[in-house]
Amino acid sequence: MRILHVDDEPDFADLTATYLERTMDSFTVDTAIWADEVITDRPRDTYDCIISDYDMPGLNGLKFRERIREDASKLPFPTLSAHSYVFTPVVEYRPEHYRASFY
Repeated sequence: MRILHVDDEPDFADLTATYLERTMDSFTVDTAIWADEVITDRPRDTYDCIISDYDMPGLNGLKFRERIREDASKLPFPTLSAHSYVFTPVVEYRPEHYRASFY
């Protein structure tokens, strides 16, 4: 499975990539620092899943997901945050319904 992890903190992105690849031999994880870079430079059909930070400069995680979902509506796209001040629910949009995760 090809995974892209987008996070503006490169050390955390690399740590997450290493963890995922060690956990599952079938995972190959690429990292990116800027959501805008992914929008313009990387084809969406390259990845089976995109993991994104919530709080990033430029496009935040939810806006980034919206942009990706314009072309890849069923692509798994979890959004993460390490900040305790994020109280907003992370909403996973599906054509059939909304599903929200509160943390």
